[in-house]
Amino acid sequence: MQDLTIEEKQERAKMTKVYHNAVVVSNIIEVVTGVITRVAGKDIADSVGKESLSRNLLSAMVATRIKEKLSK
Repeated sequence: MQDLTIEEKQERAKMTKVYHNAVVVSNIIEVVTGVITRVAGKDIADSVGKESLSRNLLSAMVATRIKEKLSK
């Protein structure tokens, strides 16, 4: 770490912050997806409208909603 320039140290610090934020957001998505699946049960967990809804799709929907809220 001693051989890094100031710019490289700043870039590393930024990347560390991004990494930690990404971990927090991914954990939030997992928790929300799990809660929706447990609380809503089969009604919401298995389908939205007439389309089948997998856990991955539900997670993507949660992530999109979080992104929309954070973008405002």
